[in-house]
Amino acid sequence: MLSESSSQELIDLRQRVAEQAAMLSQIEQQLLHFKQTEYTLKAAPHKLSVVLQHLPIAIIEWSTAFQVVDWNPAAESLFGYTRQEAIGCHITTLLTPEHSHQAMSIWLHQRNSDRTLNRTFTRDSRVITCEWHNTPLFDAQRQVTGVLSIVQAYTEPSRQSKSLTAVSLSESAAQPHPDQETDAIAHISPAFLNDVVNATADPLFVKDEQHRYIVLNDPFCQFMGWNRADVIGLNDHDIFPDAAQAGFFRDTDQVVLTSGCDREDEETLTNLHGITHIFSTKKACLHDASGKRFLVGTMRDITALKHAEAALKQAKQELEYRVEERTTELQQTVAQLQQEVHERQAALHERNQAEAKLQHTRKFLESVLKTLPVAVIAKEAKELRYVLWNPAAEEVLGANAKDMMGKNAYDCLPLDRAEALMEHDRQVLKSRRIIDIPETLLQTNGETRILHTKKTAVFDEEGKPQYLLAITEDITERKQAEAALRQSEAQLRELAQREELLNRVANQIRSSLDLDTILQTTVHEVRNLLKIDRCSFCWYHTQSEQRSSLEFTHESRDAAFPSFLGTYPQDLSQPADRRNPIVESLLSQTPYCVHDVATDPHLKPEAREILHFYGYHSELLLPVPILSGQLGGIHCGHHTAVRPWSDSEIELLQAVASQLAIAINQAELYNQSVTAANTAQQQAQQLEQALQELQQAQAQMVQSEKMSSLGQLVAGVAHEINNPVNFIYGNLTYANEYTQDLLNLLGLYQQHYPTPASQIKSVADAIDIQFVITDLPRLLTSMKVGADRIQQIVASLRTFSRMDEAEFKAVNIHEGIDSTLMILQSRLKVQQLRSKGREYTRPPIEIIKDYGDLPLVECYAGQLNQVFMNILSNAIDALDEGDSQRDAGAVEQNPNTICIRTQLVTDDRVMIAIADNGPGIAETARQRLFDPFFTTKPVGKGTGMGLSISYQIVTERHGGSLRCLSSPGEGTEFIIEIPLQQSV
Repeated sequence: MLSESSSQELIDLRQRVAEQAAMLSQIEQQLLHFKQTEYTLKAAPHKLSVVLQHLPIAIIEWSTAFQVVDWNPAAESLFGYTRQEAIGCHITTLLTPEHSHQAMSIWLHQRNSDRTLNRTFTRDSRVITCEWHNTPLFDAQRQVTGVLSIVQAYTEPSRQSKSLTAVSLSESAAQPHPDQETDAIAHISPAFLNDVVNATADPLFVKDEQHRYIVLNDPFCQFMGWNRADVIGLNDHDIFPDAAQAGFFRDTDQVVLTSGCDREDEETLTNLHGITHIFSTKKACLHDASGKRFLVGTMRDITALKHAEAALKQAKQELEYRVEERTTELQQTVAQLQQEVHERQAALHERNQAEAKLQHTRKFLESVLKTLPVAVIAKEAKELRYVLWNPAAEEVLGANAKDMMGKNAYDCLPLDRAEALMEHDRQVLKSRRIIDIPETLLQTNGETRILHTKKTAVFDEEGKPQYLLAITEDITERKQAEAALRQSEAQLRELAQREELLNRVANQIRSSLDLDTILQTTVHEVRNLLKIDRCSFCWYHTQSEQRSSLEFTHESRDAAFPSFLGTYPQDLSQPADRRNPIVESLLSQTPYCVHDVATDPHLKPEAREILHFYGYHSELLLPVPILSGQLGGIHCGHHTAVRPWSDSEIELLQAVASQLAIAINQAELYNQSVTAANTAQQQAQQLEQALQELQQAQAQMVQSEKMSSLGQLVAGVAHEINNPVNFIYGNLTYANEYTQDLLNLLGLYQQHYPTPASQIKSVADAIDIQFVITDLPRLLTSMKVGADRIQQIVASLRTFSRMDEAEFKAVNIHEGIDSTLMILQSRLKVQQLRSKGREYTRPPIEIIKDYGDLPLVECYAGQLNQVFMNILSNAIDALDEGDSQRDAGAVEQNPNTICIRTQLVTDDRVMIAIADNGPGIAETARQRLFDPFFTTKPVGKGTGMGLSISYQIVTERHGGSLRCLSSPGEGTEFIIEIPLQQSV
């Protein structure tokens, strides 16, 4: 039995333990309250931070020393400095010395925000004018802690349209991608977030999906005795020597990451100093914006509590046996509990400090929202009720923030618009991305404003939508400037097109001095330009005071309508209001325009009847001012439908009429000069006749010389080369025999006089007599091969030189082809070419000859050789062009070839086909291939006459045919057919 005093002591001890337990319970309740407050304060800056990162306007936070503390993405876009480069920079980096000194003297001492225009430096040394809104920042004691600046590029009204692009780029740069939202928030205030984590009294850590430590706060590192830099990136197996303990940590972590459910375990840890503590560890799985999983763990040291529990348990077991001994232990436990209370109070103090910092950040972000010139609105995600409505939103949207708080679209808009807005907002929350919305707003004064809104979701720590954020900007002036700019560009394009068309028509009109050609060209070009059914030119002739006529001399019309060319008498005795409007237009030199014959109110019934008779729906006449006094005009008409005439078309036709008048005047002057020349020519008829005969003779001589010059030149060169070559070739046989005799004689000397005199031996050594004996026969052999080659070339030149022969002659077609190939031999070899800035190697071209058994063909041999030369040269050019567009592998797989086939197609006709495997020719180009001056080659590489001349030689001179078969990618083949004998 316990004594009465011992029982009383035990009761007192139990009462004290109960009091300490109650105190611990109160502390835990306070800690829970502080954690809830801390979470709320964390969520507020998170929401405001997202707003800050999405704003298209530069935000800068300065310290009291005017060094950059924070710097959002829009500031990076405006000034060119990244956030890492800007942090810590002094104000003189951005402002001129004058503005920076003024800012430092005013910004810290003002109590309200101000607005200034300052010249600002960018990273690339440009100087731009910016609009600055500056607001001082205060702490809880109303002491200035820094300055907040909101900056945007200043655009003058007259330069508004020019700055649109820059504004758009700035807005674009200021909007972070949703995938970067977490990073952007993390960079808003790294030091602040780091302080919040480290200010937590409990150890805290974060691991990634590979169980590697990526975040450790100071309490964790201090207890474990770890250097943070040494541990970051390692997992538990890398750190803890006990594999079982590390495995337990990894297994529990994986359960949380896999299930996504929170978990609480009691864990025992021993630090590097050998001290072991018991922790209550809570683990949770969080996701970032990209969906990656992270494990966040918080640890509470419950060593003292565990010791207390053990002590109480032991006290209950041994109380009856060792009351006095346990009393001391219980007192020690109470002391430990008191120490724990003291530590918890210190932790509460630290949390109070963290709460103050969070309040400061919140006030800072609220001041940003109040100063921003763009509307910022936020709705809670559940019922989409307004929770944020900044002053700019009141100005832009015309609604007071107090009236909007707590309401949603159903409280403010008609039901149909409210339903549409609510559904759109829900889609934004689901999409998890930024949505751009252009919209219009009708203000109470009747003015329509154009708004540009960006909407995005703001997520909580669990990745669930918490708020809907909307940023709205009034872009009415910008859109108006863009519309004005587009209209100006359209006018400039239209003016340029008109100038181009006018220049083209004027050039074509004035390219001839023949009046008929000028007028026919004009009506043709005008009809094509206006896309109308008919365009004609008419003259007005006066026969008497009462009789006149309209003469339509030239017209361009749709083939479906009849020609109206001819003379139409006009009666001038009728009153002016009943005369033909065309006549009145020509007499008054004013345009006559009828947009719709059926409805034109100014058209007289007689004129309407005439126009209906001729089938016109629309009519236009432009008088042409001719210096000679003649009256003429351009007449346009449309039959198929009503065709209104625009002012720009009439202005263009007036310009064409002016150009036509100049051309007509020039033609008349030319005709006058021709008439004068004819008069002078009649006065000197005999001299003119002699001159004409001389000119005709000269022309015949020039033509004859042109036809024979090339043949004579080639034949002359071949003749001049052939004589010395024959001399060399004829003497080579004797030289070879003489050399062989001398070598035999020298061999006999060496055989019979093996030891020559010293002087002979020295000379023999000097000339290397053995080498001479060996090399001299080879030298003579190579000279013979060279002479053979020269003879072949001379033969080819003589064959090709037949182009000066004017009469038909029976020749071997194959010899002409071979001589042409011989001349082109250098181009058939490997070539180093350059095309479009790229150098490439074109392999040799293989010539495939498929000659048939042909008899001699009567032809102009030289002219036919010219045809072969043109076609083969074009084939080589095509292969060069094709290789410039192929790589080496394609060239090796499909090497360049030219195939030449000849055969007798009938008893009296022979066919020569020349085909290449080049890139081929498009159908549109193939149809025009034989037109004069048409070429597909670049400027300076083709005249467009080669195939045209070849076509004339084959068809007109030889009575044959020349065809081209080709398609893109399939190569090209030219087929020549000529008769064996020419008819006289």
